[in-house]
Amino acid sequence: MSRILLATLGSLGDLNPVLAMAKTLEEAGHRVRVAANPMHTDATRRQGLEFVPLGQLADPTDLASHDRTSDVHDDAIAFVDHANFGQLDRLFDDLFAAAESADVLLAPHHVVPAHLVAAKRGIPWLAFTLSPAYLVEQTRLSDKRGPPPPPLPTRWHAALAALRHRIGLPRRLFPYTAVFQDSPTILGLFPAFLLEPGITVNNLEVMGFPHSALVQPAHAPDPSLLAFCDERTVIFSFGSFVDRSNPRYMFEQSVAACRALGLKCLYLSQFVAATAPDADDVMIRGFIDHAAVFPRVGAIVHHAGLGTLIAACAAAKPMVTVPFLYDQPYHAQRMAALVNAPVLPAARYGRDALVDALRQALKHAPVASAQLAALMSKETNGTLQLVRAVAARSGVARVAPGAAAEKVEQPGLLTLVTREAPFDREGRSPLIGNQFVGRARDVMPFEPAGLDAAMIVDAGRRAAVAAEERAEC
Repeated sequence: MSRILLATLGSLGDLNPVLAMAKTLEEAGHRVRVAANPMHTDATRRQGLEFVPLGQLADPTDLASHDRTSDVHDDAIAFVDHANFGQLDRLFDDLFAAAESADVLLAPHHVVPAHLVAAKRGIPWLAFTLSPAYLVEQTRLSDKRGPPPPPLPTRWHAALAALRHRIGLPRRLFPYTAVFQDSPTILGLFPAFLLEPGITVNNLEVMGFPHSALVQPAHAPDPSLLAFCDERTVIFSFGSFVDRSNPRYMFEQSVAACRALGLKCLYLSQFVAATAPDADDVMIRGFIDHAAVFPRVGAIVHHAGLGTLIAACAAAKPMVTVPFLYDQPYHAQRMAALVNAPVLPAARYGRDALVDALRQALKHAPVASAQLAALMSKETNGTLQLVRAVAARSGVARVAPGAAAEKVEQPGLLTLVTREAPFDREGRSPLIGNQFVGRARDVMPFEPAGLDAAMIVDAGRRAAVAAEERAEC
């Protein structure tokens, strides 16, 4: 059987699916190691899994300490920047060490050094994603059906170029595009109903959300919690975001809305749990087991993070989504389209708006519950599909480091790689998101040659297009 390294960076919402994958792969006979940011050490080892910490940031989703520069225009970009590029060399070194003797590496695209570790170790990298949100955005851009995304910092290319130089891998014209191009298949570990109709993402295999009964819940419900829950109870679950977004205000508005409707409030927040007492109609907890508690309540208000969203769908309860950032707005829009779930953006959260949203959700509760049950009845367990995917791919023989890069040599031009991202005539790319960089040294600081013209070669999905640009180093 194979030796598998599973890597991720982020919150518990990023870790929990990885734990499900790891336990299922282990049960299938594979030897599994999990690598993630240090705050997940106990949660992983509690499952009896081998754990390797990545980097020095305990919680890279906490952007309060991130020094957002003028070239960061989006929260998702800020997360990738904070989680990776402030510690890129450390992340690579930690992940490279963790990959020793591994036969295959599984990691999402936001673990930026993963493709370099796989190339240097000569092992397959299977990229996975827990949401279709950004793939849909890129597809809309390439089809010219949506606005261009925020530009990415050009310094990302320079940082990756420097790292490739340090570890002895071939140059890439735009090194960040390799993050999306070096895995031939994207494993979509999300339910098929989240993929917007009419959107086709090349090389995507939708497998379903990963879950496993082998994962032991960290927070078993206590008798008082179970006794509190009934059809008059509304549970509020905003993940870690609530404790970073004016938690006292969010809590007070939630309680006020429930009382206005004669409902009880079960509120999840570490911060509030430490500072506010329970009441007859209010209960506060830091963490719960969603699968055990959601089916016992009358309605669920949540941030549309994927793990919480799937648990809410499985419970088939009416819901209100309160998206904060990242992929949450996309998930919220899909649930509105699928089951008419009201969407209340976090920026507009308040008592009156929440009262209106809850009234709407509860009014259509029977229909929404039936629709959710129908959606979930068609879903597959992503962990089982993953085992098959790993079995099909992990037998690939090791290759020489860097051998996966196909190069095109042309006199007087930069060495290009045939799997670069496609560009339009304005120099925009769905995989880069910013204008074509005319000065080669901005992205290839170790390339001495001047750039007379740039032939950007497609990712194998489209014909090559020529971008007529001239620049001098």
